[in-house]
Amino acid sequence: MIQLECPYCGTSFQPRSESSRSASRCPSCRRTLESPPSGSTRDEQHSSGSCEGSSSADSGLLRKPEAPDELGRLGNYRVLRIIGSGSMGTVYEAEDLKLYRRVALKVMKKARARKITNREQFLHEARATAKIEHDHIVTIYQVDEDAGVPFLAMKLLVGESLEDRLSREAPLHPAEVIRIGREVAEGLEAAHERGLIHRDIKPANIWLEEGRDRVKIVDFGLARSAVDSEADEAEKNYLIGTPLYMSPEQARGSELDTRTDLFSLGAVLYRASTGRLPFQGRTARSVIEAVKRETPPPPRQVNPSVPPYLSRLIMDLLEKSPDNRPYSARSLITALDEALDRVDEKPPENEQPVEPEVEEVQDKPRKVRRPKPSRPKRKGPTEYTLEGKVIWWSIFVCIFVAIVIAIVHAVRLYLAKRDEPAAMHIRPEPWIDLSPSTTARG
Repeated sequence: MIQLECPYCGTSFQPRSESSRSASRCPSCRRTLESPPSGSTRDEQHSSGSCEGSSSADSGLLRKPEAPDELGRLGNYRVLRIIGSGSMGTVYEAEDLKLYRRVALKVMKKARARKITNREQFLHEARATAKIEHDHIVTIYQVDEDAGVPFLAMKLLVGESLEDRLSREAPLHPAEVIRIGREVAEGLEAAHERGLIHRDIKPANIWLEEGRDRVKIVDFGLARSAVDSEADEAEKNYLIGTPLYMSPEQARGSELDTRTDLFSLGAVLYRASTGRLPFQGRTARSVIEAVKRETPPPPRQVNPSVPPYLSRLIMDLLEKSPDNRPYSARSLITALDEALDRVDEKPPENEQPVEPEVEEVQDKPRKVRRPKPSRPKRKGPTEYTLEGKVIWWSIFVCIFVAIVIAIVHAVRLYLAKRDEPAAMHIRPEPWIDLSPSTTARG
């Protein structure tokens, strides 16, 4: 049984037949998957048509099964079934033989594990991720390797991915979009504080827990340290991530910082609020060119039910220059809190949203004409705080000016007094009576 992973949206799926592998259609983004397109990313080259989907998955990776209900053994785990597969490895449902609990076991693909550098990177990032304890990041129980193949055991989540949710139900209500965005931003903040950049934020890596209004970020397989210069050098000839959600600097192969994750989250929120992808194309290369050059229409023009403030915020996240985006996950959380407060805000009476004609990006990039958004151009990160802070800044400036004026006036008075002539004080002489009567008596 063959399982494919779409190089555009990251969705794993089973083709109708093995013979259709060369021309399958992704059930999520509806793109036809042919042979890996020219200019494909390293992520695609390892994922297109590469998910071995039964007990033969990555043959030789698992030890022989010891019970009829298992695929095999790995370390201290009974491997029960395949959950999914990606560019880095395969995820299994397994049972911990020591703690008797079900876990999700992510095992690095054997072909990639042959390189020592790949194994070291997998283990390094897995251990770094394991140090992050946060409600919105999947919990990692163990990082280890067996017979030279690295694996990690993590909490087995129940629910569905955001990709599955959007494939079934999109667009989402604005309040739901804001909630999901805020919880992902909280998880990213925790990762960024540890110096980790996820680099592959997309709906398939955002998990919606069943029975709980809680989001989990999963799959840190492409994550790396924000200050890992050796990784930058090793990856400078590759594109890392999923084309539909990667940032322009990621698409150019440039140096990345934490703001690349914020762009990807903006692309996720765009799709969640409109039901459409912000960047489209027939091939991976054309999608990447669109990411680098095209500007999508504001979400509110695509879906008039998107509140104005949320629409502007999503467009800010999709700014080509990282300097024009929210400068941190924390600043984004603040902006999303304000967006939630303003979710029922009525638009201006003169606003008339028009459904734009969205053109599909062809192989050669071309400009897509769109109405200019009715919003002021943002120039800096300070604009992502509450609007009330502008009033406090105005008060502060007024007080500062008043203090300066008072100081100048006091200095002038001091100088004026210093230049005045000193007052003359005449000391009175003792009084002597020189009248004749007094003299005669003497």
